[in-house]
Formats: sequence, C-alpha cells, structure tokens
Amino acid sequence: MQVSFQKKPYMRNTSCWVLVVLLLSCVSQALFAGDEAPLKGGADGINASLLRSELANVQTREGMAADQMEKISAVYQEALDWLSEAEKYSGSAKQFIASRTSAPLKAKSIQESLDNILKKSPPDASRFKGKSLEELEQLLETAKAARAAKDARVAELAHLVSLEVNRPDSARRKLVESTQQLDVLRDNLSAQELPTDTLALAQYRRDQAHLLALKSQVAMLEQEMLSHQARLTLRKVQLEQAEAEARIAGEQATFLEDLVNQRRKQEVEQVSRIEAQKEQDITEKYPALKGIAAENARLGEELKKTTKALEKASRRDNELRE
Repeated sequence: MQVSFQKKPYMRNTSCWVLVVLLLSCVSQALFAGDEAPLKGGADGINASLLRSELANVQTREGMAADQMEKISAVYQEALDWLSEAEKYSGSAKQFIASRTSAPLKAKSIQESLDNILKKSPPDASRFKGKSLEELEQLLETAKAARAAKDARVAELAHLVSLEVNRPDSARRKLVESTQQLDVLRDNLSAQELPTDTLALAQYRRDQAHLLALKSQVAMLEQEMLSHQARLTLRKVQLEQAEAEARIAGEQATFLEDLVNQRRKQEVEQVSRIEAQKEQDITEKYPALKGIAAENARLGEELKKTTKALEKASRRDNELRE
C-alpha cells in the first residue's frame, strides 16, 4: 500500500507580514551597520581587553582596602559577563541571518527526498522467504526499535514546531522590553563624563557592556523575526518528512510482526504433524499399543470423574460440619 501525501502550502505570506519584514530589515541593517564586530572595539570602545587591563591595574594597586578591591573586581566581572552575553547574541544573530538563505534550500531538498520516500513500494514477503524464524525475529526487533525512534523524532519535531509557531509573540515582547532598556541606558551613559573614581569607572564600564549586550540582543531579535517564516517552514517540512518515515517504519514493523506470527504458527503445525505421524507409525508397527493407549484414555476419563466426585463429597462434608 503506497502512502499518499499532499504538500502543504507553507509559503503563503500576507501583505501585513511583508510590511513587517521590510520594516524590521531596515531597522536591522541600521543596527548592524556600525556594529558588525561589537567585541572588537564595539560600541563606545568597550571590549574585553580594555576591561581586563583596567581590572589588572586595580588588582595591582597598592593601598586599596581589600573589600573595596573585591567590590570593584565584582563590577568588572559583571561587565565581562555582559560582553559574553553580547557575543552570544551576536553569534545567534548571524545564524538567523544565514538561515534566511539556508532554511529554504534545506526545505526544498527535504521536500524532494520526501517525494522519493512516498514512492517507496510496500514490504515484499518474497524478500524474507529464505529467512529462518530466528532471523525474522531479529529483524522484527530492529524494526520495532526503528519505529520507536521515528515516533520519538515526530514528537520532538512537533514540539519544536509548536514552539516556533508561538515564538514571534514572545520575541516581539522581548524586543520592546530590550529596546526600552537600551534607550534608557544609552541616555544615562550619554549624560555622563568618563569617571575618574575607580569604582565609578568600573560601574560605567559595566553599563557600557550592558548597553552593548542590549544592542546585540535587539539586533538578534530583529533577525530572529525576519528569519522566522523560513525557519518555521523548514521545521514543518522536517516534521512532514518524519511523519512519513514513521508511517513507513510502522508498516514495516507490522508486516514483520505478521510474518513472524505466521511462521510461528506454521512451525507449531509442522511439529504437531510430525508428532501425529510418529504416533501413527508406532501404532501401526505395534498394534497392541493402540489398545493400551485407548485403555489409558478411558482410565484417565474415569479418574477425572472420580476426582470430581471426591471434591463434591468433601465440600458437602465441610458444609455439614459448619
């Protein structure tokens, strides 16, 4: 039985979505125009080398109280952590940018392979004609494991599709929140002069690093939204492929299960025929045994009747005693 499958129209874009994409593209280009490598100089000249250099100067300074040095070191560590976050966001943004090109190509390739999967012929019993029962049972166990793996993959992809479908709403909320934080922090920093106090300078650097992390996060969220449709389409096509493979794996396992059950039945029937033939050969060779066997059968039936009568009498005796 060949599986029939209908392609789903994932590439429908509404005019509203096109407008959103164009607007986000403009904003994203503006964000990336001056910050393609934010950790190599970056916004306001903040980078990890500068932070480590200033921190080293603090840690080698004589006469500073231990608690003050510990406090300043902690602030610089916060700044370094924000730079790490900025680097992470920047890497994710690049992946989202790449996915806008790579995801449609992958989806097309998967769709072509899916067409070939759906053209596969159903299982052919002749392929297993020379297999022993033990070999068939091993093939069945392998097929069951494959079916379980395919079903697990379907469940995983269905979950990922569900997450991707709902992702734009949460991404938009996060984008608004991060943009607001970015504006506030930028205004605060622009109103300040470079501090001369050691602790104030550390806090200023921390805010600079935080600003860079927010810029990178906003840029990442923009690219995530721009690439959302392409990535969602890819996930859906992957799910479509996984469902087709799971159905085929299920058919293969069911086919082998039926074949194994049929072979087991045949072997039991073969053993019964052999035993019956042996019994017939013995009775033909030794006719007296046939009469003995019949007498044994009769005595067996009488023994059953006697046993039932004794059980009945025992129950009646127990009832009378009670």
